[in-house]
Amino acid sequence: TMALAAPGLAFFSLNKVLLGILNGLHRMRAFAVGQALRYLLMIAFVVVVSLLGLPEAWLGAIFTLAEVILTIGLLVVVAVAVPPVWGGVDRGLLKTHISFGFKGFMSGAMLESNVRVDVVMLGLFLSDRSVGIYAFAAMLAEGFYNLLGVVRNKVNPVLVQMLKEERFDDILAMVRRLRLYVYGAAAGSALLLLGIYRPAVHLFLGTGDFLQSWSVLVILLGGIIFCSGYVPFDFILLQAGQPGYHTLLAGMNLLSNILLNALLIPHLGIYGAALGTAVAFSLSVFYLKWMVRWRLSLRLGMPFG
Repeated sequence: TMALAAPGLAFFSLNKVLLGILNGLHRMRAFAVGQALRYLLMIAFVVVVSLLGLPEAWLGAIFTLAEVILTIGLLVVVAVAVPPVWGGVDRGLLKTHISFGFKGFMSGAMLESNVRVDVVMLGLFLSDRSVGIYAFAAMLAEGFYNLLGVVRNKVNPVLVQMLKEERFDDILAMVRRLRLYVYGAAAGSALLLLGIYRPAVHLFLGTGDFLQSWSVLVILLGGIIFCSGYVPFDFILLQAGQPGYHTLLAGMNLLSNILLNALLIPHLGIYGAALGTAVAFSLSVFYLKWMVRWRLSLRLGMPFG
């Protein structure tokens, strides 16, 4: 299975770059279609494997096939959007890109790890049963948090242009305006999710252990709501051409999450993991404000302000 899935990693990496190009060009419709197509292709291939009765090992090929087809489609779209320029390689520009990537590549791994630290650390301290109960709520919380990434993707190209033109007053105005909308939408969506959570668990899973995860979800969503107004702007250091400090910021967030979970899980169990993660999310706001003020001389303002 892994042998069939492994080649897909190369195409996955290429697709990340191609999608980033579309995002940078503000081709958001094409970007959204590309993001969704990956999962639609995987679902389609699962159905094909099931209908043909192929061995389970072929499930590994689903990832590779989806990424290959997505690569072909994205190459066509990007080639139309950005006509190729033939000529020699600009070594100065290549060196700049390599330096930028080297300083910032670890931030992606840290950001991905940060939303899973709680589940991993629970596995070190508690039973599989407790991890399963917690992971059910954590999965929903992660999906909720990822919705904020959609807003970030919309903001990033605009933010880059503003930073390039040094329109700092416009940046602050956008932060203040968008922050209030995001806080309102996040709070409303969280209340809706919490309102339907218990009935849904009763309907699909009965009245068992998973009802305990409701309190976990409340705590996690509380932390996400607190930081939600700043998530669309948490790549601002990267967009400002400071990938090393963006990586430092991601590292601070990850370290806080690890330390808080290690401190609270032994005493509070699954609720300690939720509380530690929620506090880490909240601290990320203050880390971001401090780093942006230090590196860019911008005051992003107080939460809910």
